[in-house]
Amino acid sequence: MNHPASAIPPLPIHDRLRAIRFFAGLNQSELSKLLECSQGTISKLENGELEPTAFHLIRLRQVFGVSIDAIIDGLIPYRVIAERFVNSGLLPSRYLRGAATKLKFLYPLVRAFEIRFGTERLFDELARVGVKSAVLAEPELLVSPVFFQDLIEIYREAGTVATKEFLADVQNSASVIQSNLPSTSRQTDEWLLTEKWNLFSATDGDLAWGARPYANAVVQGLRTGMAETQPVTGRRIRA
Repeated sequence: MNHPASAIPPLPIHDRLRAIRFFAGLNQSELSKLLECSQGTISKLENGELEPTAFHLIRLRQVFGVSIDAIIDGLIPYRVIAERFVNSGLLPSRYLRGAATKLKFLYPLVRAFEIRFGTERLFDELARVGVKSAVLAEPELLVSPVFFQDLIEIYREAGTVATKEFLADVQNSASVIQSNLPSTSRQTDEWLLTEKWNLFSATDGDLAWGARPYANAVVQGLRTGMAETQPVTGRRIRA
């Protein structure tokens, strides 16, 4: 399988197609029957070897109730697809209990890891905790704070990064994501609220933080064992 440049939106169209299948809870054979094409065609579509034709887009609209514009623009309501196909197995149960954090607020952690260690390494680490990378396609999906902590722990175990350096990686990734993600009426306000994203305070020093939900979640994870001046080997990821 070809790995995308990033596991977070905006995804290329072949990765959107893979994400649609994932959220529907289908394998390639099942999807091929619904779209009235061969499994080989599905494989080529998902690997970027074949561009979807008008026929494929029309069948996707009919089967999944997603407009062709949404598929092309990348603003696909993946959660609606999961509900339509009664797919409740998107994440391990430990990441669903007490779910109140939107997945998009984990994107800077994910992107910072990708930049430092590569997307293929990210996919391997996510697989260790039972998470399919396709789940990251839905920014509005609610997850447990435990997923926040495990992502930070994955980052720590991958290498010895001081707190200040780690925060800088995440902050830089947050800024890039803010500028790249598509803006819609339902997303714009949250994407542009700097108090939700900023880890650093402009007035209180570069390691100061206030009552900012995203920053507090990251800092809480750092306090589980990472020290600014001392390398950390890290604990094992929760089984």
